[in-house]
Amino acid sequence: MKQLAALLLTNIIVSAVSVSAATFYVAPTGNDQNDGSRTKPFATPCRAQQAARAAQKPVTVILRGGAYFLSEPLVFTAADADSCWEAFPGETPILSGGILITGWREVAPRRWEVRLPDVAAGKWYFSQLYVNDQRRLRPVLPKEGYYQIAGLLSPTKGQEPDRFRFHNGDIRPDWRNLSDVEVTTFHLWTMDRLRIKSVDAAQRVVTLTGPTHSHSQAPLSRATWYRIENVAEALEQPGEWYLDRATGILRYLAAPGEGIRRARIIAPRLPQVVRFDGAERVTLRGLTIAHNAWNTPERGYGFPQADVVVDGAVTARNTRQCALERCIIRHTATWAVDWGDGCHSNRVEGCELFDLGAGGVKVGPIRLGYEPDTNKWSSAIIIRDNLIAHGGRVFPAAVGVWIGHAGNNVVEHNHIHDFYYTGISVGWRWGAGFSPSHHNLIADNHIHDIGQGVLSDLGGIYTLGESPGTVLRGNHIHNVCRARYGGWGIYFDEGTSNIVAEANVVHHTQDAGIHQHYGADNIVRNNLFAYGTNAAIQVSRPSQTNSIHFENNRFLLLSANVFAHDNLKATITLASNRYWQADGKPLVFMGGQTIEQWRQREPGAAIAEVKLELPPSPRRLCFTDRLPPVPRVFPSAPDERDLYRNIVIDDDFELYVPGQQINEFTTDLCSGDVAAVTTNTAASGRQSLMFVKGPPGARSWTPHIYAKVRYENGTIRNSFDLRVEPGANVLWEWRDWPDGAAYKTGPSVHVTPDGALIASGKKLLTVPIGQWFHVEINYAQGVYSVTVTLPGQTPQRFDDLRCSDGFKAVDWIGFISIGKQGSVYYVDNLKLSRSEH
Repeated sequence: MKQLAALLLTNIIVSAVSVSAATFYVAPTGNDQNDGSRTKPFATPCRAQQAARAAQKPVTVILRGGAYFLSEPLVFTAADADSCWEAFPGETPILSGGILITGWREVAPRRWEVRLPDVAAGKWYFSQLYVNDQRRLRPVLPKEGYYQIAGLLSPTKGQEPDRFRFHNGDIRPDWRNLSDVEVTTFHLWTMDRLRIKSVDAAQRVVTLTGPTHSHSQAPLSRATWYRIENVAEALEQPGEWYLDRATGILRYLAAPGEGIRRARIIAPRLPQVVRFDGAERVTLRGLTIAHNAWNTPERGYGFPQADVVVDGAVTARNTRQCALERCIIRHTATWAVDWGDGCHSNRVEGCELFDLGAGGVKVGPIRLGYEPDTNKWSSAIIIRDNLIAHGGRVFPAAVGVWIGHAGNNVVEHNHIHDFYYTGISVGWRWGAGFSPSHHNLIADNHIHDIGQGVLSDLGGIYTLGESPGTVLRGNHIHNVCRARYGGWGIYFDEGTSNIVAEANVVHHTQDAGIHQHYGADNIVRNNLFAYGTNAAIQVSRPSQTNSIHFENNRFLLLSANVFAHDNLKATITLASNRYWQADGKPLVFMGGQTIEQWRQREPGAAIAEVKLELPPSPRRLCFTDRLPPVPRVFPSAPDERDLYRNIVIDDDFELYVPGQQINEFTTDLCSGDVAAVTTNTAASGRQSLMFVKGPPGARSWTPHIYAKVRYENGTIRNSFDLRVEPGANVLWEWRDWPDGAAYKTGPSVHVTPDGALIASGKKLLTVPIGQWFHVEINYAQGVYSVTVTLPGQTPQRFDDLRCSDGFKAVDWIGFISIGKQGSVYYVDNLKLSRSEH
């Protein structure tokens, strides 16, 4: 009996152990009718999940190598608690939200086609494609660089911009599937992705299906740069593809080395691949997650900052103690990982996140400014030892790691690079006031190749709002480059307060290594800032509440200017910092002070040699040695002068709302002045631009409109219709006005109150008061002609008119009003172009 009892007890114990440590296997070659054992694995993760939920916990699901093309997201809930999903040792299981495309035909050399019935039936559409583990792009115009908007127009309704004027030939009404053509407009720190509703080729006006996200942040104004994606007629280059929604035909131009029989082509279908919804204690280990989908909504897309409204390939809500360990997340349309509302004590460790449509990891609620629902706040997320690279391929404003309304998080030992906006962003409240983003540790991260000249107002590390207990420590930040302004290493933006930045190494930034917009009680100590292009330190808002302390930092400067602005209040304090200019020349402190004078403000300040000493290499991260190539996607923004180079102006003012100022020009008014579109009179059509002189103001030349242009050589033609009423005194002028220099005057036309028309100081003729007449200017190499056509008369041409000495290029054009109070004049049919247009 004792032996039998012992045997029964042993069997019970063994049975209990086997039940409590249940393990199930999944393999692409398996069968869901199997028992899930190693020799008889399941075929799908869904079936394995059913078995795991029914088993006693803890439970392990082991996935054999190969691709699992999911028909729906793999969703983990409370029913999956105490489970681990991991790769079989040495193998690579891939959870894919896509579909393997087969059935290709080569219809012409290197041109492949396949018909997708679900697309033709309206059940499926996709905007990303992957060939042999590489992202492939849709056709884009222009093939290099960007187009520029020719002029902003009033919205079709409301206040948000939804149309603009384009330059001749840039957009065509006969493009196939016009509503699938996308216009990506670039603003300072955002990009909007818009769809075309209609094109008026005669007026050169494109109307969009919806507006940009903001008329103030994202205007469609003249010289805004943009690109056009998904143009069927532009399908020309190897590696490009086009999906015809109407026919369901997918066309691909094969890249060199690709064979139709060997190519593995995957198109995404699921917006999310994995979702945690109220899950607890679930670990994913060693899995690859890829190919989620995102398509531009019918009315387009835009968001004020960082594109955080977009979900992740892995998305979590109300999730605790879950982890991604040694996973690979790649080829996404959106973020890699989204720990959203109500997520606590989760981890992303030792993972590779690369080739990302948006950013790497985002944490916390995304509501702009403040989230009043404390149940949505997140906390204690660990992001450690990860590679986060090659992001922003669909949403360039996304960042490597973003922390919103979330506190007590750790972001450390990550390698973050190749993003178009910011490396790490912490905080989500602009200005003063409590924020749940506090006590965050950002430590020992390597952050580089940020911005890359695509967007502006960015940093290697960017912060917002009050954040007591937050520390930025030991980070290595370099190669930060912006489009227009603001390529800083560490960027304390609006309201940043109570943060310590210490022991960081920041070098080769396009602007200052450290910048505080405004904030309070921040400490910057024991850092090395080197090779900031224009200054070492920038504090932007000169307010008594803007406080920051710099102590024991080392600054190695390229320029002589320590500070970007001479506006430091007494609340900006410094002590014992060391400064050195790379070429050894003298430095300039605030107000031109010498170091001896400056020490009255900064005790212990020293001019002494500073060398760029890089931090030791971080502990080795076990990442794959060679990643598949990732296309850059977005080129650097055009040079600001190039935006206006050879720009064409052709405006009859018919598309404006009466009373509206013209947005192609900057309007400068004093009280009582008017410079706006009117229906009072017109040289042709129904509308013109009216100028009314108000009472004497601070500026005698208003009402005044002007525009930036850039013509450097060749023959330039400019024309307009003009009508002057009694007392008007009008000057139209071109200027060569380099930044910061005195201008040189080019062609000019001046009409005095008595009707005299003067060019280059020479009276040409007398024009009638109260009647329309036409003026044409032709310019080449410092000499111009003026042709005037008076009512009922033949044109009169005046040649050999000289510009002022030194006039070489046109940077500026404008109307200046110097008449008496109440005087009025009108302009119509204003044109400027090269003579070949």
